[in-house]
Amino acid sequence: MPIAYHEAEPNTAHWDQVWAGQTLEHLLNVAERDRLTRLIIEHLPKHGQSLEGGCGLGQYVRYLNSRGYALVGGDWSVNALQSHRREYSASPLVALDLTRLPFSDAAFSGYISLGVIEHLEQGADALLSEMGRILAPGGVLLLSTPWVNGARRLLGGRIRRRQASRRDAGLPFYQYAYTTRELIAIVERAGFAVQGVHPYSPGKGLREVLSLLGGRGGASSAASQTDTPAMIAVSKPPMPASRLRGLLYVPVVLHMLAHMALVVAVKP
Repeated sequence: MPIAYHEAEPNTAHWDQVWAGQTLEHLLNVAERDRLTRLIIEHLPKHGQSLEGGCGLGQYVRYLNSRGYALVGGDWSVNALQSHRREYSASPLVALDLTRLPFSDAAFSGYISLGVIEHLEQGADALLSEMGRILAPGGVLLLSTPWVNGARRLLGGRIRRRQASRRDAGLPFYQYAYTTRELIAIVERAGFAVQGVHPYSPGKGLREVLSLLGGRGGASSAASQTDTPAMIAVSKPPMPASRLRGLLYVPVVLHMLAHMALVVAVKP
């Protein structure tokens, strides 16, 4: 069973608030050095057009299109799209419902979905069906969700008890974290052939572990956690940030702490 986290209802008002607290410039700077960016560039087709469904402020739309890709960004947060357009008016962006995409069958060679399907409490089959419909045969799906890493497996009982108490206190469902097996099953059920699963974002996973071991109530997701002194020490270490990132991406550490995992799949 996936781990269910309870924090805030992931509706348009929530995402408007999340994106209002971010800047496109900051997210572009993160994309410059992020492992996720390297994974996307390694697997996303450069031929044809791709879609990022749930693009938020659209940092990957800007980043990848400036490097020769043809990427359209779509999101249901009109405010986020407008914020992007104020800085890059020519970016190809569209407001849309990911379960009813306004595109013809087999229109795209790639589809990027980063941190989207986990917010659907009843499951993501409708989203995956649309992904498969608009991808051409041989098209590539890059899909990421929170991941049940080694630490979450070891501390699973504690996490589930904490989240159950949050649910009982009236906090709404926010997202799932999936095991590798569950992720593969979700994608394969939609007719895709999985090529690989790649963990990333160990810093956020580390912050969750520190919150759990510190005995704090903690936020349900790394994305919404409030900094504690321990977290500040991690985010501002007494060593160069590049060295800390290198340590977090040592394979054994990555598999213990990675907050997210990216599935690479192909439509037969």
